[in-house]
Amino acid sequence: MSSVKWGRAVVVGAVAAIAVVPSVSATAAPSDETGAYAGMTQAQARARLDADIAQALAHRAGGVRTGANEVEWQDGEGGKAVEVFPLPASLEAQMPGKQPREVSYRFGCPYGWTPGSAWYCFYENSNFNGVAESGQSGPGNGRMLKWSNWHGVTDLGDWNFRDKVSSWVNKTSYKIEVGDYAVAPNYYRLWIENGNQAMGYVGDQANDRADFFRMV
Repeated sequence: MSSVKWGRAVVVGAVAAIAVVPSVSATAAPSDETGAYAGMTQAQARARLDADIAQALAHRAGGVRTGANEVEWQDGEGGKAVEVFPLPASLEAQMPGKQPREVSYRFGCPYGWTPGSAWYCFYENSNFNGVAESGQSGPGNGRMLKWSNWHGVTDLGDWNFRDKVSSWVNKTSYKIEVGDYAVAPNYYRLWIENGNQAMGYVGDQANDRADFFRMV
């Protein structure tokens, strides 16, 4: 199997073309994909990943595809936002090994001991998208959105992540408030994330309701 190399494609203001996932034919090869791509062939899983990344680049200008399943934006507050997509099993075997020893992971959310190396992460599904506690990424079953720097009020809708959060990890020392704009012009606090904590499910009352976060 040939190796896969990724360039750095940037979309600024323009709308990216979105790939169409081919339909399953009667003669399609058996799928060995898992997680978000279960039941798909390798070609279909890769086409879906490419389409999802194209959609993310089109939704918010200035994004850069920095890996097989990652898109990165400069966030305007001196840091960056990174969206991580489920990785097809057929691509996982071709990915580089774990990051250097100074970087560790909890449910795919990275942290280290140097400034800016600890992150806070929001997950599309419960139980951290199914990623193991010591896992780096893995196939997973949903998207993850992460930051490492301090933030004021940040609208998750800017990254197409409004009303989608089901679990979270906070490996920073920041105290993070997550809220819902449902009672505009005020807001409803859904939960508080204290430093170095994680929650595998935000609860039925808060699930898929997060609209923004901020440091408090």
